Amino acid sequence: MILIRHAQSEFNAKLTNHHNSSLTKLGIEQANKTALFLEVYLDEIRKNQQKHYSKIITSPLKRTFETSLHIAAYNGLEIKPNNLILEHQIEKNGFKIDDWHEINSKLKVKGHEDDQSVIERLKLFWEKYKDENCIVVSHGTPIDILIRFAKNENVQYCPEWDGTIKNCCITDTNDLDNLYKSTDHLN
Repeated sequence: MILIRHAQSEFNAKLTNHHNSSLTKLGIEQANKTALFLEVYLDEIRKNQQKHYSKIITSPLKRTFETSLHIAAYNGLEIKPNNLILEHQIEKNGFKIDDWHEINSKLKVKGHEDDQSVIERLKLFWEKYKDENCIVVSHGTPIDILIRFAKNENVQYCPEWDGTIKNCCITDTNDLDNLYKSTDHLN
């Protein structure tokens, strides 16, 4: 399984959370660079490991779906939206990220998905697809948790956002030593 965080979205550029924002101009450039990198990487995997990747499983939100469209166009891959890899569902549209963390720590908000629910749905996804040759385009928290599953870590809470899963970073769960949270292809 190859994990990719979506390209830069309007939400990322403004540091606010608009739940369903599109890619920025930079985001489109990042998605295209990621697609070109994957074209070479997937070809090497086909030749060296006899593995074939034919689909992208993506969160259905605009930023992930648009990233997937660019990757699919270069690599002839089918796109399959999947709600199990949606971002942590929090009703925080429009808040500045720093303000949201303070607000969220002090009160319960209707529409907030608790950590256990997030982990359970991502565990369902992992168990279903972990042995498939697929590309997964999702968001920071789901990618972080899926990487922890790949490393056989016990996940009991949603990790605090630390910024290490950057836009269009790539992790190959079958080759964590060589392709782990990499953004080298964007340079």
